[in-house]
Amino acid sequence: MESLTKISVTEEMLEAMVHQAFGPDCRITEAIELGDGWYNTAFAVLLEQGKKVVLKVAPPTNVKVLRYERNIMQSEGDAIRTLRTKTTVPMPEVLFYDDSLTVIDSSYFFTDWLDGLPYNKVKEKLSEDQRADIEEQLGRFNREINGITGDSFGYFAPGSKRFDNWSSCFQAMISDLLQDAKDLDVNLPLEYEAIQYLVDRNLPFLENVHTPCLVHWDLWDGNFFVNDQCQITGIIDFERTLWADPLMEVYFGPFNDSASFCRGYGANPLQSKTAQNKKMLYNLYLHLILFIESFSRGYSDEHKHWALDLLRKNLQTVEAL
Repeated sequence: MESLTKISVTEEMLEAMVHQAFGPDCRITEAIELGDGWYNTAFAVLLEQGKKVVLKVAPPTNVKVLRYERNIMQSEGDAIRTLRTKTTVPMPEVLFYDDSLTVIDSSYFFTDWLDGLPYNKVKEKLSEDQRADIEEQLGRFNREINGITGDSFGYFAPGSKRFDNWSSCFQAMISDLLQDAKDLDVNLPLEYEAIQYLVDRNLPFLENVHTPCLVHWDLWDGNFFVNDQCQITGIIDFERTLWADPLMEVYFGPFNDSASFCRGYGANPLQSKTAQNKKMLYNLYLHLILFIESFSRGYSDEHKHWALDLLRKNLQTVEAL
């Protein structure tokens, strides 16, 4: 996916990052850019000694990103290290992380390579039973992630605002996002103040969320890998991790409806009316991001129209609450 946030990495830059991470004698046999990502630049890198690694490069420091996206590469590394020590969730190991900006004008890290393919690349080729088994595994792993708890709400990234209660945190997340829209001069379907009012009016639905749980929040079908035996070999892209309500997870969202995931998770938390109302607010946050980031990342008009349609429909449901 083309995006203004993606840095153009030259062969010389690749070599410099590899030397910084693995030593001056390390050589690159092959490097292939992985184009599926929407935010960072990523490469599959085969080193001379036969080791295959993934390089992930953050946007350059002069690229304007949304407020919640600040420092998220460091957030991903920290989240992976936390999860690897506290869960059985499969994920890549961070082999080297550099935010010194001495090699290139971006933070970057290397991880080990995961076997298999992203689930979204193979899903349609699998049988119903195979998909059910994979999604049940995902539910179990997602429950493990959500089982880690913190002492305050907010994004995992260093320097992020933290709050004692979830409703205040979510209110501030919406406010920051609307400020991003103002900075980018984005024309939203409703006035900024009207959207903030809609959210504020429905904040009582969030008052029963008392425990800050670790939420991946980007665990869609492209962010976990499966092998030929239909086993999940790894989950990736923890950069948007936050301490929040587990109902924010993707598989509880508008693009998924998987009984198998809920079976693995151990429950379907969307059965109550209050939970469904909360989910409408979380969907609004997601759809605001999908539309606003279309401008910060320079996406096509077609993509903007798709995101705007989602946002309009979501605003109508929240207005009806």
